[in-house]
Amino acid sequence: MGVLSSKYDLLDSKMDLVKDELSSKIDLVKDELEVLSSKYDLLDSKIDLVKDELVVVSKNLDFKIDLVQADLGVMKRDSAVLESVKESNGKIANDVKELKVSQDVFGTRLAAMSDRIATTNVRASIVAYLSPFFTLSIAALSLYMKSTYDSWCKSDCKTPRSDVAVEHKE
Repeated sequence: MGVLSSKYDLLDSKMDLVKDELSSKIDLVKDELEVLSSKYDLLDSKIDLVKDELVVVSKNLDFKIDLVQADLGVMKRDSAVLESVKESNGKIANDVKELKVSQDVFGTRLAAMSDRIATTNVRASIVAYLSPFFTLSIAALSLYMKSTYDSWCKSDCKTPRSDVAVEHKE
């Protein structure tokens, strides 16, 4: 039985070797599983960090979007105000043009009135200059007529010779 026993021992030693080899391989697989588990945990923590970062970035983006929207609202109001100012400037420019036209018309009318006033002043100065002459002429004529009438009345109301009508014979 010695051969059998030695085969058995050989088989037993091979089995121990296979067992040891399997045990070492199992230990290696366990170690690799532990490494993989730690890598998985590390990856999971990194994913959590990335999620947290994404939340922060999302909040920052939301805040920045809100700021941009607020700026756009302000810009729209500013644009509306600028449009209103532009319209007001256009109206003011039109009013200024109308005022210039009115000023030109007023200037023309003022010049015409000035010419009329100057003409009236010339006429008034002529009348004022000639007025004493006319007054004296009327007074002299009136005095002459009164003296002629008085002398006519004194001479028995006879008509003066120059006033005698010529009688026509038939």
